[in-house]
Amino acid sequence: MPRTPAEKIATGLEAERIAYIAPPTELEPEGALGQDQKWVDLVDFWYDQDVSWGAALLVYISDRFDVTLEQAYADTDSFAKSMTARFDRLEDPDAVVSFN
Repeated sequence: MPRTPAEKIATGLEAERIAYIAPPTELEPEGALGQDQKWVDLVDFWYDQDVSWGAALLVYISDRFDVTLEQAYADTDSFAKSMTARFDRLEDPDAVVSFN
């Protein structure tokens, strides 16, 4: 179900709040979330730009698939957790990461 005008405004306000940077077209993923390396490349792009990658991913998903931010959050929860664990391990290779 497409977003309502109010939901589109909410996505725009979130984009402004986080200073969202649209990714370059060459980072446009073609496969399912997490099954195309470009999803990881997208997250790395925002991480390198010092933008909240988690919030940027929600804005991107909301706009690309015309879903609410809440639906984007639900759709990306597992992927976002795996990216958080990935960054934790990169920042501290000895870290023990668990979501249990």
